[in-house]
Amino acid sequence: MYSRLSITIRFIRNNSEGKPNTDDTLTVRKNLTTGDFDVRYKDVNDGVSTKAHAPVMHLLMGMGHERVLRHVYLLLKNQYLDVQGFSQIQVDVPAMPRILLDASSMSDLYYREHVCELIGAALENLDNGELSREDTYASTLRSYNRARQTDAVPEYSGRHTFYDE
Repeated sequence: MYSRLSITIRFIRNNSEGKPNTDDTLTVRKNLTTGDFDVRYKDVNDGVSTKAHAPVMHLLMGMGHERVLRHVYLLLKNQYLDVQGFSQIQVDVPAMPRILLDASSMSDLYYREHVCELIGAALENLDNGELSREDTYASTLRSYNRARQTDAVPEYSGRHTFYDE
């Protein structure tokens, strides 16, 4: 069973020839059974859609945070080394707006590190579970009440010691 949410990086080719969907896609999902991450790379073979050139799916399974981040970093670094690289890269992580980057910006260490930092934060969010907005309030309230029962959260006395001292 996999997480409902995923991390997606879309590698967009310059589609001046009008070929249908020539974008490659990397998707990271959490395997809820093992607790690891699975990475799927869909290579559409430059948009060639013959039976012999169907999209190729590459799957890396059982990866931890560090391996996922290392893989993404090298993938981004390859973009500025590739003479027939992609024109744009779109990053989509849960609970944040998508970002669209010029693929040539991957030559700059700042951009590569920022994307990896963004992916790292998204991996942590996937690790910490998936809550809808409605569930978040109820869950937070339950956690707070449980903590109060164990005296982990002090009773509010109505007195602000900082101001009252």
